[in-house]
Amino acid sequence: MILIESAFKDELEPIFEQLVTFEHGKVFEREYARGVIGRNEIVAFSGITGKVETSFLTQKIIELFHPVNIFFASCALPLSPDLKPGDIVLGEAYREYDRLSADDAPLPLITGNIEFAYRLRNEYPHLKSGVIISGDEIPMDAQKRQTLYLTHRALAADLDSAAAAIVCKMNGIGFLAVKTILDQGDYPSREAYENRRRHYAASSAQFLASYIEKNFLSLACADRK
Repeated sequence: MILIESAFKDELEPIFEQLVTFEHGKVFEREYARGVIGRNEIVAFSGITGKVETSFLTQKIIELFHPVNIFFASCALPLSPDLKPGDIVLGEAYREYDRLSADDAPLPLITGNIEFAYRLRNEYPHLKSGVIISGDEIPMDAQKRQTLYLTHRALAADLDSAAAAIVCKMNGIGFLAVKTILDQGDYPSREAYENRRRHYAASSAQFLASYIEKNFLSLACADRK
């Protein structure tokens, strides 16, 4: 079974549309759908906001459905100057950027399903892959984003990937964040950010839905880490 998570329901619309659904339910008031896409059994789950919710909801879903691999499909802000709006980034490794280790150094990177990320990138050269960092707030300020890039050499920042990666690592489950990049400009307001996010909301899930429809994600493709 494959679990696909997102922060917002509209980010998973292509998955829900393609899913041949045989079960609906709720976990802590968040809706999920269970079914098949192609030859793959899928649980699609949305409504996750921030690192804390990502951690405990991912753990709960793992306990309920025992997935062999987890994807997190949503949006992220770019840190690398080479990224442009609409690019899709695959996470090779993840880090919480707003926490430090005991000696005030950045926390160690948490590796994800690097082999599968490389396989996707080789098959689809337009995809990017690298480090994704997560914090408790969106880094709106351009100077802060530049500092994060120089410190962590990360491609993108979000609110959730590192938390999900940690939970998957603890459970021995493969994890891959598939993130659609928003633009690099500063946003004059939260509303402006949300408007831009909605424009790209479903891009990552659209890619995943197409890939899953055409491919059987065997255990070889979703190796436990």
